[in-house]
Amino acid sequence: MTTATVTPIERHPLAGGPHDVGGAEGGPLDRHEHSYELWERQTHAVMLLLCRKGKLTVDELRRGVEALSEAATKSMTYYERWAASLVAICLERCWAVGVSY
Repeated sequence: MTTATVTPIERHPLAGGPHDVGGAEGGPLDRHEHSYELWERQTHAVMLLLCRKGKLTVDELRRGVEALSEAATKSMTYYERWAASLVAICLERCWAVGVSY
């Protein structure tokens, strides 16, 4: 039997990260409406479903997003960060189907 080690998402609660840009200079915001890709809508739906079933909180999703590396934060889109957070939380809780830990 193969075993895998799942590293929990850990960050000191007061530690700033690449997501913490309060007060930093930023460029203009694109406020135009845009359509969402199917996978983005699916990611949002999975988050809503898990929250409504009491399996996840928005705070947990945020914790996962904030635990991403600076490189990941800068290179990923909004929903890519959500998807990465959801995957990390599912692995952390051993919710992966058909996988033994």
